[in-house]
Amino acid sequence: MEEWHKLLMQALVTRPAMPAKEAKELCKQAASAYKVRWSGDLAGTLVLLNAQLRPLGLEAARAHLEDTGEEWYGLVNRSCDSAAKILGSQYPPAELELFNKLVSSNS
Repeated sequence: MEEWHKLLMQALVTRPAMPAKEAKELCKQAASAYKVRWSGDLAGTLVLLNAQLRPLGLEAARAHLEDTGEEWYGLVNRSCDSAAKILGSQYPPAELELFNKLVSSNS
């Protein structure tokens, strides 16, 4: 992983979610800050980031808005421990469980 990837991760941590256009611009800016030419491959960049994030229980994930189909990206906690359920969300554990069941049924 290069230094600009670390800068990109820091930026992801500070934002709840962002549209694909903003994510691509963020990649471009992070690479530019280190004078690196970014390939423009957002999916490939996320594969590299996720390889480093997975051991931490995190993932840079993509979602589509149902009404517009617009792609959004954000940092997601994939850890299933009780602390993550309570501290990692504004929602009560029962609502998180329902959400996880809905997401799992669509996969």
